Amino acid sequence: MNFSKSVKFWIFVTIITFLVYNLWEIYETVEGILPIFQQGVFENLGQITGINPIVILIVFCPLIGLLFRFLGSIISLQVVNLVWRKKTYTFSKLGRKISLVVLMEIVYLSSIIPNFIFIIFIGTPVIFWSYILQSFLTIPFLFILRRRINKKTENPFGPEVKKWMALTFLTYLVAIWVNHISRWFDMSLIGGIPMLLESLNPLGFFNAAILLSLSVIFAIIGFIKINQNSIFSKWFGASMTMIGLHFIILVIFYVLQNSLNVLYLFELWTIPLFGLGLSIIFNNNK
Repeated sequence: MNFSKSVKFWIFVTIITFLVYNLWEIYETVEGILPIFQQGVFENLGQITGINPIVILIVFCPLIGLLFRFLGSIISLQVVNLVWRKKTYTFSKLGRKISLVVLMEIVYLSSIIPNFIFIIFIGTPVIFWSYILQSFLTIPFLFILRRRINKKTENPFGPEVKKWMALTFLTYLVAIWVNHISRWFDMSLIGGIPMLLESLNPLGFFNAAILLSLSVIFAIIGFIKINQNSIFSKWFGASMTMIGLHFIILVIFYVLQNSLNVLYLFELWTIPLFGLGLSIIFNNNK
């Protein structure tokens, strides 16, 4: 696979950002778990659900998933090292590593599902439903993608894998779109539509509604044209640019709101996709 230096640079930056973001999430999750073991807190959680093992499941599953995702980010760096440094490798060896990365992501997304128990036992806002939906949307496509990659006779960058990679990327974008739009929908349920137009809220709402929607639309066009273009076509580049720009504006929004403590909940590792997307667009226009 031939990439320009700028595309290689931004892929590397994206993976490093993904790795650092996972470490940040692990730290925040551990910090959130520690108070549970303080005197009386664990018992109170038990009273909410009535079943302490369920509390344990809900508390520790996300942390385990994050650890697997962090491992996947390290393996991603190994894949990049194998391909770009032109070391001797077989498709089966490369495929196994890519398959492991996909498996780590499946484990991470599956670790979110036990939070569905909160929906069963206590009332929750729409935002929690969106996290569960995000997992259910993407996991099936990741399983199919992994199955295609695991075919030993198939190039891990071949046409079939390329198609499923594009489709999986599209489902990720749809899941992110659902996740963020549902936050604003939840807010409108609580305070009514006028709340969306108060203070800085229009910046956050229109950022999600416009840029995330454009990202999904561009990815759909890229998928439709996948037979004529590579997964690094200008359409996917435009999609990446929109998703990266969305998260840049999202950070600005929460900085202005003085709410930096919630930023770890968002997929901020996608910010470098802004640079990667622009590099792909320029590369395709040469």
